[in-house]
Formats: sequence, structure tokens, C-alpha cells
Amino acid sequence: MSAQSLVVIGVVVIAFALLVWIINPTIHGASFVVLVVALVAGLASVALGIAQRSRG
Repeated sequence: MSAQSLVVIGVVVIAFALLVWIINPTIHGASFVVLVVALVAGLASVALGIAQRSRG
């Protein structure tokens, strides 16, 4: 997977997770865990894409 697509996927996942949190800020329990996992996965995807891009 190219670095650019990793960054795009990460940004989309982060944006979707934040949108869900903005719509329903009272999320708790398992839904909150899924939201946090999605945010971490999005950040990891962006970080991986940036690392791949800087490597060349």
C-alpha cells in the first residue's frame, strides 16, 4: 500500500471516529473502546504513511 493511501485512510478513519464522538459525546463502555481503537488505528496509519514517505 502506498504511503499516500495510508495517510488518506488514516485521516478518514480519524475523521469518522471524531464525527461519531461529536454526534454522541456520551459514548461509554464497549462503544468507547471501539472509538479509541479507531482513533489509534487512524493515527498509526498516518504515522506509517509518513514514515514510508520519508523513507522514500
